[in-house]
Amino acid sequence: MQNDINLIVLSGGAERHGNMGKGSGFDHINNVEKIIWENVPGDTFKIVVSIWNNLDVKAPASFAVA
Repeated sequence: MQNDINLIVLSGGAERHGNMGKGSGFDHINNVEKIIWENVPGDTFKIVVSIWNNLDVKAPASFAVA
């Protein structure tokens, strides 16, 4: 997929990736990603949006987090 953006959530020393459940890989097929995480460790979160395969490395990539 071109212009692939990955979703990562960090909390309490643990990490989850969009559409991967408890897996450690990344979803390079779907352009919509979500994370469902029950019993999240810690009480603070860091959301990371990372671009994987952008056709134009100088062009910005638009995304939304909801």
